[in-house]
Amino acid sequence: MLSSFDQIQIEAHEHYIKGGFRNRFCITTANGIANISIPLRKGKNEGQSIKSVEIAYDTDWQRQSWNTIKSAYQRAPFFEHYAESLQPLLTHRHKYLYDLNWESLHLILRWLKWPTTVSESEIYQKTEQTESVVDFRNLMRVNNQSEFESKPYPQVFEDKWGFISNLSILDLLFCMGPEAPKYLTI
Repeated sequence: MLSSFDQIQIEAHEHYIKGGFRNRFCITTANGIANISIPLRKGKNEGQSIKSVEIAYDTDWQRQSWNTIKSAYQRAPFFEHYAESLQPLLTHRHKYLYDLNWESLHLILRWLKWPTTVSESEIYQKTEQTESVVDFRNLMRVNNQSEFESKPYPQVFEDKWGFISNLSILDLLFCMGPEAPKYLTI
């Protein structure tokens, strides 16, 4: 989907919205869909700038998240190919959620081999859809519903759960590797 664009601008001045996908993602496990959440420091995060939302380290969520991902995907055909660069990203202690998301985006674009230019907005922009500008900020919702429907591809637990759409990009990459971009076109 994003491969259709030469440039992506990340909204760097939006307000954090509780219950969004800025600090969570879904994967599939032997027990079904698992929601992995990045805990945030206590306080009033909702309504503050996304760049000032801090990650909490009161629990060992990084190790737990990595173990969940590894347990779910260690048998996936391309897990080992991506695990070496994913684990350091997840175990690095980023202070801000925005910084973790920024690094994650760049890592994923590198894995997909997309030569897309990524920039940050300078001020909050309430964008109107035009022929040259498409706003994807609210494409995904926490209840795993989306306006975008994934093309089916072989998944690790497909024999148990059937194809599950709208999982994290990690699912697609671990299962399809270099073929992943073919499943992301509009």
